[in-house]
Amino acid sequence: MVTQDHSAVHADHRLDQMLAACLKAVEAGQPSERQTLVLRHPEIAGDLVKFFASLDEFKQLAVALRLRLHSNTDPAPAHFETVDDVAQTGISGPKDLAQTQTYQPTGRPPGPAGLAGAVEIPGYEVFGVLGRGAMGVVYQARQVRLKRLVALKMIRSGNHADEAELARFRVEAEAVARLQHPNIVQIYEIGEHQGQPFCSLEFVSGGTLAAHLAGTPQPPRRAATMARTLALAIEAAHQRGIVHRDLKPGNILLAEDGSLKITDFGQTRTGSVMGTPAYMAPEQATGLKDVGPPADVYALGSILYEMLTGQPPFKAASILETLEQVRTREPVSVRLLQPKVPRDLETVCLKCLQKEPRKRYGSADALAQDLDHWLAGKPIQARRTPAWERAYRWVLRNPVVASLAGLMAATFILGFVGVASQWRQTQAALDQAETNLYFQRISLADREAQAGNTDRAEVLLDLCQPFLRHWEWHYLKRQCHARWLRLTGHTDQVRCVAYSGDGRQLASCGNDGTVRVWDTATGKPMLTLSAHSSWVSAVVFHADGRRLVSASENGTVKIWEATEGRELHNYEYGFAHMTLSPDGRLLALLQGESLAIHDLETGRQTTKIPGRIPHNQAVAFSPDSRQVATVLDTCLHIWDALTAKELHLLQKSLSRGVYSLRFSYPNGRFLFVSCAAEGMGWTWNFEDGPTQ
Repeated sequence: MVTQDHSAVHADHRLDQMLAACLKAVEAGQPSERQTLVLRHPEIAGDLVKFFASLDEFKQLAVALRLRLHSNTDPAPAHFETVDDVAQTGISGPKDLAQTQTYQPTGRPPGPAGLAGAVEIPGYEVFGVLGRGAMGVVYQARQVRLKRLVALKMIRSGNHADEAELARFRVEAEAVARLQHPNIVQIYEIGEHQGQPFCSLEFVSGGTLAAHLAGTPQPPRRAATMARTLALAIEAAHQRGIVHRDLKPGNILLAEDGSLKITDFGQTRTGSVMGTPAYMAPEQATGLKDVGPPADVYALGSILYEMLTGQPPFKAASILETLEQVRTREPVSVRLLQPKVPRDLETVCLKCLQKEPRKRYGSADALAQDLDHWLAGKPIQARRTPAWERAYRWVLRNPVVASLAGLMAATFILGFVGVASQWRQTQAALDQAETNLYFQRISLADREAQAGNTDRAEVLLDLCQPFLRHWEWHYLKRQCHARWLRLTGHTDQVRCVAYSGDGRQLASCGNDGTVRVWDTATGKPMLTLSAHSSWVSAVVFHADGRRLVSASENGTVKIWEATEGRELHNYEYGFAHMTLSPDGRLLALLQGESLAIHDLETGRQTTKIPGRIPHNQAVAFSPDSRQVATVLDTCLHIWDALTAKELHLLQKSLSRGVYSLRFSYPNGRFLFVSCAAEGMGWTWNFEDGPTQ
């Protein structure tokens, strides 16, 4: 028992807290999430439901009491521009009514229904005026039998209304009565009291979409979702043969749960411009009588445009100026006003706002489907209007301005063509003069180069324009840079020359028994080596560039320090013919009838190739110093320089001698043979196939 009492006390305490919070929210004008609270607290759900019902009943009584207190004055709610502005204004209690309505004595006699509080419709308890339009008044009332709040719409002129006004009112009521859709304000009853027609409509308490937007752009997905909802509702109306003709944010209401409700259908009368200019289709703005569903598609595009940008596509200082913009101007790009709006959604919006009805969506349902595609991330069906078509439309709407612009453009083009023609003629003359000057400079440069004045020739060549330089210019430029160095010092014939690996030194040897080393940049001698007693027939730099190898006809080989000229080694081989390898390390010697290869690092013989080698036969190393070629037994052989392994064999009789052998550089793929028997030279490509 103690536990149960404690639980009951705790539940009562929680209920008191919840009720206090709800009352505080109501007092502050904040909406309360009733359903959420009931689901969240099932232990006190019954008490919460009873409390909310009592609170609603109290609100209704408070509104009636407040209106009774002002029964001696005629309430004058805000005047609306058209009857369609007599939408449900979201008044849900005395606080809302006090903030929305302004009650002031007017001094005029009461309307056809008497004072606001004196309107009497059987079965309804009238609380007050929600709004007035051009032809109707909307009251907030309570349907007594069903105990629900409703909106009562009545003709303002009452018994004095003509047949046209009464017919229009009945058409509106019958149109709404035929529509049964969750996003369309429902009609409960159509009736007539004392000759005055009325209709009872669903009361929507959340205010208008216009008040909700208040010039604030909405997130693109939210805007697309709301536009899709409205398009489906309008499509349902079109399927019943009903066209709204004045669709705008002021005629769209918000229910307490946030859902949208379209109101004020029934404006079916033709022959006059009806609707609100900022949302009116061009065919309506021109007074076209046959206005159909495309006008509502245009209005849906205007509403989507306002939700995305915070403003309608057209709005000027006056109604006439706004209508003129609707007829003649293209709307400003959505992305120009709001760059973050996706391009496809802008395309959907602008397709609705096409001036020609046939270029809009074929139906409100087609619009809803394209919005569905965009929301699902799928490709839309609409395509952007090409720039040429937008320009063509502008010309059709503005023929005078377009004619003046075309005339100015033609004048500009003709002037530009004339100036361009003169410029081309002048440029051609300048080009010809530049060409003549070029050839004059080439001729002078050639004359200076022939006279040895290369510096003057180069100055003339550098003055030539780059785009005119052809082969003759490049030829003379090379001639100016081809510097010949005269190396003097040898007293007899020069037998052999060799470059160092870096190309900075040149070694030469000759019949005077000397080896000379030259600076290749200046042509000046660096060293003179006079250690051989007979002709020096071969000289080569070692691969390290620091040593120099020379050999003479008397069979001596010497190794020198290349910078100071110190003798490092001296070998006496007594050979008939010798060849140094390109890296300066190996020495091939013809000794008797055999070929011996010596390592100059150690001075020792490393390889010997026996056989009958004719006297005075040539010997050649490959560029990498790994192979050696010579004639053995009248055939040309190529050997491995270190192992004496035979690599290639050319079975061709060379018994009458070979004067010279040379490998191609740098790959060593070809071998040139100067043969005494044929009296000519020939080339052997020994890498392309097997030995023949």
